[in-house]
Amino acid sequence: MRFGILNEEDKHSILELINKVFEKSAVDIDLASNNYKFVGIKDNELLAVSMLTYIIDPIKNLKKMHIDYFCVNENYRGKGIGRMLFDEIEKLAISEGIDVLELTSNPRRESARRLYIDKGMILLDTNVFIKNIRQ
Repeated sequence: MRFGILNEEDKHSILELINKVFEKSAVDIDLASNNYKFVGIKDNELLAVSMLTYIIDPIKNLKKMHIDYFCVNENYRGKGIGRMLFDEIEKLAISEGIDVLELTSNPRRESARRLYIDKGMILLDTNVFIKNIRQ
């Protein structure tokens, strides 16, 4: 198993895994952006994937990395793959001088939320507001 930044050859596998886990219907993604990157753990197939978005907070003078679409192939759950993915993301964040890792997680994703807390994430007492501008 190896962790790495995913590329065009991984596009189909990324879409397939994210669409299945999050019940999405995405048909394409741009893997050439400087604002985010997809990372994952692969063996003969994609075992886990996440999208990392970079955010600069000029008021607090912080570099943030937002973890999105953190998911593990259902055939590999309970085998430590999610922990491995989180550990590798944290190492990457440290090597890139990131100050803060952040993510949101649906309360229904109980095992994922336990993982995040086990890995030192703090559940904030806040609510996220969203307004869709384009449908």
